[in-house]
Amino acid sequence: MKKKLYNILLLKKKLKRNNSINQISELNKEKIKSDEAIKVLNELLQSSKFCDGELLTADEVITKSKYQSEIHKRIEVSNNRSIFLKQEIRQGLVKLNQINKQKKVISEKIKNIDKENLKKKDEKLELTSINRPN
Repeated sequence: MKKKLYNILLLKKKLKRNNSINQISELNKEKIKSDEAIKVLNELLQSSKFCDGELLTADEVITKSKYQSEIHKRIEVSNNRSIFLKQEIRQGLVKLNQINKQKKVISEKIKNIDKENLKKKDEKLELTSINRPN
């Protein structure tokens, strides 16, 4: 392949790398938000527990139980989301690593092409200097 095509390919890989980094960054932000939500929900759950010796009516017990049940559901959803985000981040890092390897290979090919071109130019110069009458 010609050097121009490799340069275009290298540029394409750089763009993919930047996009991948941006995606990982966004996923990281989402994971942090999810972890904070889990923390807040756990605090809410702790604060809504039944106290010993507290006298409650049947309606209050039912309401409090439903509230705690809803908090449990939300904690479970947030935990699942956090697990999903961890997997997505891991996949993004694997993809980023592949892109970096591909970028490295392309850069090496460009260097090899440059070396070959320089070698050809040197050979041409030698030939012209040998063939040139003094």
